[in-house]
Amino acid sequence: MVLGIFDDPTRAVLASTMDACAERNRTIANNVANADTPGFRRSVVNFEDTLKDMLRDGTVNDVEQARRLKASVETDDTPSTRMDGNNVNIDREMADLARNSIEYNALVEFTRLKSGMLTTVISGGTR
Repeated sequence: MVLGIFDDPTRAVLASTMDACAERNRTIANNVANADTPGFRRSVVNFEDTLKDMLRDGTVNDVEQARRLKASVETDDTPSTRMDGNNVNIDREMADLARNSIEYNALVEFTRLKSGMLTTVISGGTR
C-alpha cells in the first residue's frame, strides 16, 4: 500500500485519542446527569491501556492499526457507599472532567503544531 502525505500514524493516534476524549466527556456528562438516579452505575472510558499495548507491540506505527484504535465504555462495578446503590461521586466526575478537558486541549495543540510543520514543509520553509 502506498501511503499519502496525510497517512501518518502520529496523526491517526492523535485523532483516535481526541475521539476517546470526546467519548469520555459524553460519559462523564451522563454520569453527572444520573448522579441522583437510584441504582445507577457510573461508566468509565477505557482507552489508554489499549494505546499502551499498541505502543509496546509497535503496532501503533501502522496507520491502519492506529486508525482502528477506539475507546470502549464500561460500567464501573466499584461498590457504592450510598444507600441508593448509585456509585457516582460528583467530585470525582468533576476532577475527571477537568483532567479530560486539559488533555483534549493539549491534543488540539499537538495537532495544530503537527499541521504547522506540514505547512512549513509544503511551503518550502516560508509562510
